[in-house]
Amino acid sequence: MRGMNSLPLDDDIIDCILTSLSDYSTLRATILSSQSFYNVFKAHPKSIIRAISFNITGPSLPQAIRLLRYAVSTDSNHTSMLNTSPIKLWSEEDDIGSITAEECCKLVNDVTVVKALEDLFSFRHKDRTSRISLLNSVESLRFRRAMYRLMLIAKIFPADKYEFEDEDDEDFDPTNVERDRLARRKLLDDFSTAELLELHSASLFLIELAEGISVGESGRPGEISGDVVLARGPAMVLQAYRLITAGDLHGNLETGNVPPSFVGYLSNPLKEILEERKTKPLDNSTHWTSLLEDIRGANDTCDKCGVTSGLNLWNKSGWDDLRRFSFSLGAHGVVGLIQGYLTANVVEGDNLKHKLLSVYKPATYTNLLEQMYQVKTPPWDTLNHGDWLCEPCIIQLLRAHLHLWFLQCKRERGDEIHEDCWYGYKCRTQRHSVHHAGRLNHLCEPTR
Repeated sequence: MRGMNSLPLDDDIIDCILTSLSDYSTLRATILSSQSFYNVFKAHPKSIIRAISFNITGPSLPQAIRLLRYAVSTDSNHTSMLNTSPIKLWSEEDDIGSITAEECCKLVNDVTVVKALEDLFSFRHKDRTSRISLLNSVESLRFRRAMYRLMLIAKIFPADKYEFEDEDDEDFDPTNVERDRLARRKLLDDFSTAELLELHSASLFLIELAEGISVGESGRPGEISGDVVLARGPAMVLQAYRLITAGDLHGNLETGNVPPSFVGYLSNPLKEILEERKTKPLDNSTHWTSLLEDIRGANDTCDKCGVTSGLNLWNKSGWDDLRRFSFSLGAHGVVGLIQGYLTANVVEGDNLKHKLLSVYKPATYTNLLEQMYQVKTPPWDTLNHGDWLCEPCIIQLLRAHLHLWFLQCKRERGDEIHEDCWYGYKCRTQRHSVHHAGRLNHLCEPTR
C-alpha cells in the first residue's frame, strides 16, 4: 500500500527498511533525505525507534532499558528496595513501550561502553588475534546483559555514597551497611543461577582491567580494591583503563582503606545466593565458561620457545595492552630489564631511565617494542613483530636489546658514539667515575 509516499514502494516496505537501519544517526539521515520516508516514520515513530534500539543493543535491550529507567532514589538508605510494597520500578519483563529522545542519547552512550568492554573481553579471553569482538550471539548476550546489570548495581549503590564512611565516626550506623547489603541481595535474587554466574565472571573481568591499570600506572598490582571497582561501575573502569590512571577509581579513598559498605560489595551476596542454590562459582581456570562457549587458540604455542601459552601470547596487535597485563613489562618493570650497571651509569643512567619511563603512552610504547625488532641480534634475528611470543620471551627480547635500542636512539639524535668499554654494560667503574663513564661507550656487550 502506497498511502504516504510517491515512491514505487509500499509503505510496509519502507517501514521494513527503516526498522532495519543500524542506528539513530542513519535513521535521521534517511528521513531527512526523503519526504516519503519521513511520512512513514511519522506514522510509526514508536515501533521504528524501538526496532532500531534493538538493532543497536541486540537482545540485551531489556537490560539496557532497565538501566536507563532506574531513577536514583532520594532516600539515601534505599529503603524502597526493602519495603513490602516497594516503589514500582521498570523491570526487564515489562513492555518497553516508547523510547524517548533523551533515552536514545543515553542508550548510545551505554552501548558504546558495553561494546568497548566486549571488544576487550573478546581480545583477552576469546580470540587474541582480533581487537573486535568475535563473541557469538549467545556469548555476546551473556556478556552484555551482565555488564548492563553491573552498571545498574553501581547506579543503585554508587561508590560515592560510601567513600566517606568511617566506622570510627560517631554518626556511623552499621544498620545502613546491612540494609544496603540486603538490598543488593534482593536485587540479585531475581536472576537465574546461570545469570548470577555470568555476573560473577563479568565482575572478575572488570577487576582484571583494574589490576591492569595498577600495573600500567605504577608497576604494582592490587592497589585498587575489587569491591570499589565494581561500585564505580563499568563506564569508569573503561575510562581509567584507557587513560591508565586509577585516580577516579580511588576517588577519596586511601590505598588499603576500604569502608565497611564496600567489603564484599557483590561477592558476598552472590556467594550467599549460590550457596543456598547449592551452586559453586566456577574456579579461576574455568569461570569464563559461564560467558563463553569456546576459546580460540587456547593451546597455541610461543613462536620462539614453543611453550603452550594460549591467549597469553602477544604480537604487535596487542603491545599496547601488554603494558597493562604484565608486571615485568609495566611502567617501571622494563627499567629493571636493562643489562648490567647501565642504570647506575653516572653520565647516562638517568637519561636511559627517563627515556624508558617516557614511552608509556600507546604510540611510543608500541614504538619501543617495534624498535626492538630493528636492532635484534641472533638468536632473535629470525623473528618479526607478527610472531606470537609469550611474556618470558618478550622479557628476554627486551633484556637482550634495550641497551642497543638506546644506542640507536643516540645515533639518530646525532650524538657522538665513543669507543666501546671492554667491560660493556657490566663495567663497575661507570657507576662512580664521571671521566670513565663519559669517555667510553657502555651500551655494548662485554668483551672481557
